[in-house]
Amino acid sequence: MNKERIQLLEGLAFQWSFYTGTLSEKAWHAQFKRLAEFHRIHGTATVPSRYPPDPKLGHWVRNQRHQYQRMEEGKTSNMNKERIQL
Repeated sequence: MNKERIQLLEGLAFQWSFYTGTLSEKAWHAQFKRLAEFHRIHGTATVPSRYPPDPKLGHWVRNQRHQYQRMEEGKTSNMNKERIQL
């Protein structure tokens, strides 16, 4: 995509990622609360990637690890220091 098209889209407040904004932050914190509950019950945050009682939680945890790895490699990531410190 050329710069002109990028500027046109950004002039419309185009969101380049579905994972930005208030909605995604609320969703992230909701999943974090589910992880905290898992930790309270099981004493660990090691959720299996295929966790039958809550498949979305297993997927979310796997994704958080992936996003952290991307951040560490200097690549585009949804992970940030605030989330890590939670």
